[in-house]
Amino acid sequence: MIGRHHSPSDAMATRPPWSPAEDASARPYSQPMAPSHVQPDRRYGVSATPSYAQPAVPETSGAFRARRPAPGEYDWWRHRLITPGTHCRMDRTWSAAGWPQLADDFWRVVHSDRSGSRRADSALIGLGLGAALMIELLLGGQVVLNREGHLRLASEVSAALAYRIQAAAISGGAPAALVPDRIANEFLMVIYSEPDLLPVETWLAYLAPLAPDQVSQRLVDAGHLHVCRPRRLLGRSVVYRPANANEAVWPAIRLLHPLRGGELDYLDLTLLGLCRATGADRWVFDGQPSDGVARLLGAPDRLPEPFPELWRRLDAVMAASASRLH
Repeated sequence: MIGRHHSPSDAMATRPPWSPAEDASARPYSQPMAPSHVQPDRRYGVSATPSYAQPAVPETSGAFRARRPAPGEYDWWRHRLITPGTHCRMDRTWSAAGWPQLADDFWRVVHSDRSGSRRADSALIGLGLGAALMIELLLGGQVVLNREGHLRLASEVSAALAYRIQAAAISGGAPAALVPDRIANEFLMVIYSEPDLLPVETWLAYLAPLAPDQVSQRLVDAGHLHVCRPRRLLGRSVVYRPANANEAVWPAIRLLHPLRGGELDYLDLTLLGLCRATGADRWVFDGQPSDGVARLLGAPDRLPEPFPELWRRLDAVMAASASRLH
């Protein structure tokens, strides 16, 4: 059962697993997480070679000091699969601390760049955003997708969480954050609290109804969305409108870049895979040469594991859904 905690802390068992309330321990770290050379607003430019996946740096690497880690210490930068590269002024794919915010760009693709209205069914968008949040943790190296399609925490994350939860139970506070993103930290806690390994499909079903509000709030907190509450006859509804239309449309424009002789980087290839699975590619590539689009849509399949398995499972979930792109 998702959300059931099996740690010795009774306090954690009563804590909502996905609470939107701000928590001091879940806020971004006060100290900068990224090296000084990393730009907070990601890159995008024409490059001769796309920046594909980079292997996690082993602990014995000379890039890090040879020392014994402190109890509960977790250096998430060491386990990341990709790093921010060159950047463009309109790119917002990376947070200021260097966290890959893939779900933010997927939100921009499936919503109008001016009005913020949905381009697809809400259930379909929820599945896509839930998958994007899952991929953020895969890219960050905090979770692993095994051959059976089950999601599990990386061993270093499990050890660090176990220590921090025990320390929090003693101090009476909340566990310290592992990564500089509130949504990712809460999701890690939910995975940790689940005693059994669960398949991707189960996690997607869990994330889908929660992800739209979570990602929208993250964009609002970063100043990329404005909250509008227009008056209606039957109550009020919340509308999120992009603060900058050019930034909002930029992820979709980036996906067109290979059709003009450019390259997609590793993170944009995962965005393309999400668009293909949800059917958003029909809007993104509307009016483009069909042969070039067909070749481009095959690019996500050439990503290393676990992405081929993830795409297969995500495609099956989308095919079983009654949602269709407007």
